[in-house]
Amino acid sequence: MKLVKRMATLFLALILAVGMTSCSSGSNDTTWAIKSGDDVISTELYLSQLFFTFSSLYNDYYSYGYDPTSFFDQTVGEQAMSEYIIDYAQSTSKESLAIRQWMRELGIETSAEELESNQKAAEQSYATNADYLTEMGITREHLLTYYEDDAAFRTLFNYIYGEGGEKGISLDELKNDFYENNYRAEIFYVPLIDSSGNLLSEEEQQAIKDRVDGYVKELNEEGATFASIREKEVKITPSVATTMEDTAGYLSKDDVYEEDLLSTTIANLEEGKAAAFTYNEDYYILTQKMPIRSTETDKHVTDQQFSLRYSMMSEDYLAAIDARVAGMKFDLNDAVLKKYDPKTFVEGISGSSSTTASN
Repeated sequence: MKLVKRMATLFLALILAVGMTSCSSGSNDTTWAIKSGDDVISTELYLSQLFFTFSSLYNDYYSYGYDPTSFFDQTVGEQAMSEYIIDYAQSTSKESLAIRQWMRELGIETSAEELESNQKAAEQSYATNADYLTEMGITREHLLTYYEDDAAFRTLFNYIYGEGGEKGISLDELKNDFYENNYRAEIFYVPLIDSSGNLLSEEEQQAIKDRVDGYVKELNEEGATFASIREKEVKITPSVATTMEDTAGYLSKDDVYEEDLLSTTIANLEEGKAAAFTYNEDYYILTQKMPIRSTETDKHVTDQQFSLRYSMMSEDYLAAIDARVAGMKFDLNDAVLKKYDPKTFVEGISGSSSTTASN
């Protein structure tokens, strides 16, 4: 979702938001949260943005193993967590209004195909998490509104940076950039631990290492394919079937660092060569560095055009949106903005069987 993609520029957005010209409304109308001219952020969209801001931060906090009950005791910079979430949701709402106005000026609309795709994603997200989302106060209509807003965010980006756009990056340019900045590798992990997490005996570990070292020889000297090797190992270690099954994975050169044996091993291999090594004592890894230029890579880049362009141009895009926001006037509906407290989301979690939400 767009929240995750914007998170890297969060501080910039909040700093710019401080200087915006805004006024509070004493209206009793609770159907809208923020206005700019005739453009309105509905209560449903604001509540969704508030929830997904909370959810992204909370899920990260939870995934690191921290005590979730202390989430709102944390601060971000000098801001209390709840204040930070509210500011971010309001900032995102203002960006959404800027995007609508910009699209209208350009005479573009979100395509029916894009809307349909986002609607299906919203329906799937709601169906998967209906009980949890209902507990949080998020309805199916909330999600549809949120995903429609995300579709507009993508539409404007693609208009500017897509093929033929004012600052367009062609598919060929994307491919060449990807070739230059990534490695492609096949990989699987053979556990050196049992189902309880205990290390196998030295003899059992050595038998695994000898077998996998044999695979290295088959790949490097006997012309075996990684697929045939994986097929052999799956019969012995079924969990290998779930490790990057039929396609190679990609490693950004920016993610190679000296302390990480896996990334440095892949980086230092010649294309076509394989290696095996112990990783964190718990696994013996087999990897083969594959040619980055391939039909598989071309398909990957084609399928991931938006995310790849966004990774290259997000700072430029968000800065342009922020510049427009800084020149806009907004009406803030206190009847809505003061009504919703993100702390209630944690209270809902404590009463739900789910601990996190998909987004």
